[in-house]
Amino acid sequence: MKMRRTPRHRSTQPGPHKKIRKVRKPLTAEQKAQRAERLAEARAKKKPSEHKSVHPSVSRDENDPVNVRTVRSWIKTNQERAAALKQNIKLNPKDRNLNNELNIVETYIHNLQAYLRTGVWLDLRWGEEMEGKIQRICRNVAYHFHPADPYRGMIKREVGVFYPDVGLWTTEMHAEYYNLPEEEVKTKSTKKKKTRTTRRKKTK
Repeated sequence: MKMRRTPRHRSTQPGPHKKIRKVRKPLTAEQKAQRAERLAEARAKKKPSEHKSVHPSVSRDENDPVNVRTVRSWIKTNQERAAALKQNIKLNPKDRNLNNELNIVETYIHNLQAYLRTGVWLDLRWGEEMEGKIQRICRNVAYHFHPADPYRGMIKREVGVFYPDVGLWTTEMHAEYYNLPEEEVKTKSTKKKKTRTTRRKKTK
Protein backbone atom coordinates (compact mmCIF):
# COMPACT_ATOMS: atom_id res chain seq x y z
CA MET A 1 0.00 0.00 0.00
CA LYS A 2 1.49 3.31 -1.06
CA MET A 3 1.57 6.18 1.39
CA ARG A 4 0.44 9.50 0.06
CA ARG A 5 2.37 12.52 1.17
CA THR A 6 0.29 15.42 2.32
CA PRO A 7 1.65 18.88 1.48
CA ARG A 8 2.74 21.03 4.38
CA HIS A 9 0.46 23.89 5.28
CA ARG A 10 1.97 27.21 4.47
CA SER A 11 1.32 30.13 6.79
CA THR A 12 -1.17 32.53 5.37
CA GLN A 13 0.15 35.40 7.51
CA PRO A 14 1.86 38.11 5.46
CA GLY A 15 5.54 38.82 6.10
CA PRO A 16 6.93 42.08 7.44
CA HIS A 17 6.10 44.91 5.12
CA LYS A 18 9.03 47.17 4.25
CA LYS A 19 8.25 50.84 4.27
CA ILE A 20 9.40 52.69 1.23
CA ARG A 21 10.63 56.15 2.04
CA LYS A 22 9.60 58.87 -0.30
CA VAL A 23 12.37 60.97 -1.73
CA ARG A 24 12.03 64.49 -0.43
CA LYS A 25 12.47 67.42 -2.67
CA PRO A 26 15.55 69.53 -1.90
CA LEU A 27 14.82 72.69 0.06
CA THR A 28 15.09 76.02 -1.61
CA ALA A 29 17.17 78.87 -0.22
CA GLU A 30 14.02 80.62 1.07
CA GLN A 31 12.81 77.49 2.89
CA LYS A 32 16.24 77.02 4.50
CA ALA A 33 16.23 80.63 5.67
CA GLN A 34 12.72 80.26 7.12
CA ARG A 35 13.69 77.11 9.01
CA ALA A 36 16.81 78.77 10.38
CA GLU A 37 14.69 81.70 11.65
CA ARG A 38 12.22 79.32 13.32
CA LEU A 39 15.07 77.43 14.98
CA ALA A 40 16.65 80.66 16.24
CA GLU A 41 13.29 81.81 17.68
CA ALA A 42 12.78 78.45 19.41
CA ARG A 43 16.24 78.60 20.93
CA ALA A 44 15.66 82.15 22.14
CA LYS A 45 12.39 81.15 23.83
CA LYS A 46 14.01 78.14 25.49
CA LYS A 47 14.92 78.72 29.13
CA PRO A 48 18.58 78.30 30.08
CA SER A 49 19.37 75.13 32.02
CA GLU A 50 19.37 75.63 35.79
CA HIS A 51 22.04 72.96 36.48
CA LYS A 52 20.23 71.73 39.60
CA SER A 53 22.72 68.91 40.20
CA VAL A 54 25.63 71.41 40.28
CA HIS A 55 26.69 73.21 43.45
CA PRO A 56 25.45 76.84 43.59
CA SER A 57 28.99 78.20 44.17
CA VAL A 58 30.11 76.92 40.73
CA SER A 59 30.04 79.72 38.18
CA ARG A 60 27.33 79.72 35.47
CA ASP A 61 28.80 82.72 33.66
CA GLU A 62 30.21 81.78 30.24
CA ASN A 63 32.82 84.55 30.50
CA ASP A 64 34.31 82.81 33.54
CA PRO A 65 37.19 80.51 32.45
CA VAL A 66 36.04 77.84 34.94
CA ASN A 67 32.27 77.54 34.54
CA VAL A 68 29.87 74.59 34.39
CA ARG A 69 30.05 74.04 30.64
CA THR A 70 33.83 74.26 30.39
CA VAL A 71 34.32 71.86 33.32
CA ARG A 72 31.94 69.36 31.74
CA SER A 73 33.80 69.62 28.43
CA TRP A 74 37.08 68.99 30.30
CA ILE A 75 35.53 65.89 31.88
CA LYS A 76 34.43 64.60 28.48
CA THR A 77 37.83 65.10 26.80
CA ASN A 78 39.68 63.48 29.70
CA GLN A 79 37.27 60.53 29.74
CA GLU A 80 38.06 59.98 26.06
CA ARG A 81 41.74 60.28 26.86
CA ALA A 82 41.40 57.70 29.67
CA ALA A 83 39.61 55.28 27.33
CA ALA A 84 42.43 55.61 24.78
CA LEU A 85 45.03 55.01 27.50
CA LYS A 86 43.20 51.85 28.62
CA GLN A 87 43.35 50.52 25.07
CA ASN A 88 47.09 51.22 24.92
CA ILE A 89 47.61 49.51 28.29
CA LYS A 90 45.95 46.35 26.94
CA LEU A 91 48.60 46.26 24.22
CA ASN A 92 51.44 47.20 26.62
CA PRO A 93 50.38 46.03 30.11
CA LYS A 94 53.89 46.36 31.57
CA ASP A 95 54.36 50.00 30.58
CA ARG A 96 54.50 51.95 33.86
CA ASN A 97 54.36 55.36 32.18
CA LEU A 98 50.97 54.57 30.66
CA ASN A 99 49.63 53.31 34.00
CA ASN A 100 50.86 56.44 35.79
CA GLU A 101 49.33 58.69 33.14
CA LEU A 102 46.01 56.83 33.42
CA ASN A 103 46.02 57.26 37.21
CA ILE A 104 46.65 61.01 36.83
CA VAL A 105 43.85 61.42 34.26
CA GLU A 106 41.33 59.39 36.28
CA THR A 107 42.17 61.36 39.44
CA TYR A 108 41.69 64.61 37.53
CA ILE A 109 38.28 63.43 36.25
CA HIS A 110 37.26 62.49 39.80
CA ASN A 111 38.32 65.92 41.10
CA LEU A 112 36.41 67.74 38.35
CA GLN A 113 33.24 65.77 39.11
CA ALA A 114 33.71 66.49 42.82
CA TYR A 115 34.01 70.21 42.03
CA LEU A 116 30.64 70.20 40.27
CA ARG A 117 29.05 68.42 43.26
CA THR A 118 30.67 70.32 46.15
CA GLY A 119 32.11 73.54 44.69
CA VAL A 120 35.55 72.73 46.18
CA TRP A 121 38.52 72.49 43.81
CA LEU A 122 40.69 69.55 44.93
CA ASP A 123 43.29 69.39 42.16
CA LEU A 124 46.52 71.36 41.80
CA ARG A 125 45.92 71.76 38.05
CA TRP A 126 43.14 73.12 35.87
CA GLY A 127 42.30 73.22 32.17
CA GLU A 128 41.40 70.77 29.43
CA GLU A 129 44.95 69.37 29.28
CA MET A 130 45.83 70.24 32.90
CA GLU A 131 47.94 73.09 31.54
CA GLY A 132 47.07 75.56 34.31
CA LYS A 133 48.45 75.58 37.84
CA ILE A 134 46.42 76.50 40.91
CA GLN A 135 47.61 79.59 42.79
CA ARG A 136 47.32 79.41 46.57
CA ILE A 137 45.92 82.48 48.37
CA CYS A 138 46.40 83.30 52.06
CA ARG A 139 43.21 84.75 53.58
CA ASN A 140 44.31 84.87 57.25
CA VAL A 141 48.00 85.26 58.04
CA ALA A 142 49.80 83.22 60.72
CA TYR A 143 52.74 84.28 62.91
CA HIS A 144 55.90 82.69 64.24
CA PHE A 145 55.00 82.20 67.91
CA HIS A 146 57.48 79.70 69.39
CA PRO A 147 59.76 81.27 72.06
CA ALA A 148 62.87 79.64 70.56
CA ASP A 149 62.00 80.78 67.04
CA PRO A 150 64.37 83.57 65.85
CA TYR A 151 61.54 84.94 63.67
CA ARG A 152 59.04 85.16 66.54
CA GLY A 153 56.37 87.79 65.96
CA MET A 154 56.91 87.85 62.17
CA ILE A 155 54.26 86.79 59.66
CA LYS A 156 54.81 83.32 58.21
CA ARG A 157 55.55 83.45 54.50
CA GLU A 158 55.83 80.72 51.86
CA VAL A 159 57.12 80.90 48.30
CA GLY A 160 54.42 80.66 45.63
CA VAL A 161 51.57 81.88 47.87
CA PHE A 162 49.58 85.05 47.13
CA TYR A 163 49.23 87.35 50.16
CA PRO A 164 46.74 90.25 50.29
CA ASP A 165 49.32 92.75 51.59
CA VAL A 166 52.32 92.02 49.30
CA GLY A 167 50.96 89.91 46.43
CA LEU A 168 52.79 86.84 45.14
CA TRP A 169 55.63 85.79 47.44
CA THR A 170 58.79 85.05 45.42
CA THR A 171 62.15 83.45 46.30
CA GLU A 172 63.84 86.87 46.27
CA MET A 173 61.31 88.24 48.75
CA HIS A 174 61.66 85.15 50.92
CA ALA A 175 65.46 85.39 51.00
CA GLU A 176 65.35 89.09 51.91
CA TYR A 177 62.61 88.63 54.52
CA TYR A 178 64.31 85.77 56.37
CA ASN A 179 67.86 86.95 55.60
CA LEU A 180 68.71 83.74 53.71
CA PRO A 181 70.67 83.10 50.47
CA GLU A 182 68.47 82.49 47.42
CA GLU A 183 70.13 79.13 46.66
CA GLU A 184 69.06 77.79 50.05
CA VAL A 185 65.48 78.92 49.46
CA LYS A 186 65.38 77.19 46.05
CA THR A 187 66.79 73.92 47.43
CA LYS A 188 64.18 73.90 50.22
CA SER A 189 61.35 74.39 47.73
CA THR A 190 62.63 71.54 45.50
CA LYS A 191 62.91 69.21 48.51
CA LYS A 192 59.28 69.93 49.42
CA LYS A 193 58.15 69.05 45.89
CA LYS A 194 60.08 65.75 45.99
CA THR A 195 58.54 64.75 49.33
CA ARG A 196 55.05 65.49 48.00
CA THR A 197 55.59 63.29 44.92
CA THR A 198 56.99 60.41 46.99
CA ARG A 199 53.99 60.57 49.33
CA ARG A 200 51.62 60.36 46.37
CA LYS A 201 53.41 57.31 44.98
CA LYS A 202 53.22 55.54 48.35
CA THR A 203 49.49 56.19 48.66
CA LYS A 204 48.91 54.76 45.19
